Amino acid sequence: MQNDLSRFGLFADQALRLGISGTQAEQVVREVKSSPDGSLTDPTRAALVEQARSEGNRSYDNAREEVDRLEHSAQMLPNEITAFGMMAVPQAAVQPIIQPQIEVEPEITVEPQVSVTVEAASNNDDAAYTEAMRKQAALGGSGLFTDGHT
Repeated sequence: MQNDLSRFGLFADQALRLGISGTQAEQVVREVKSSPDGSLTDPTRAALVEQARSEGNRSYDNAREEVDRLEHSAQMLPNEITAFGMMAVPQAAVQPIIQPQIEVEPEITVEPQVSVTVEAASNNDDAAYTEAMRKQAALGGSGLFTDGHT
């Protein structure tokens, strides 16, 4: 019985290292135990190898070998395991569940108040504007020599 638990632990460790889910591990055991020759079906084997390659960054050969070892460990499992007893759970491993605080942005409304004062231009202001425009035009050039680029 102690060996059965060790075998189960080995299988579970290999499954975790391959990154397969509990459902996939259960499927592996069911297929191996129900197969006359104790092997995985070809589609399951191919899916596990591909998953090990893509998620575990393993080579094809390495992934295939690890799936083969998992299959062998599943073959070594007894048809039934019964375990009972108590085990202390380390307190350091317990992490409190913290609900994330959701920050809500306050609603901001911007209502600008624009005040415009218009004064009639004097003749002197028109002359200053015209002079400023003439100087700007002289600085800008026609753009013929620069093909319109600055």
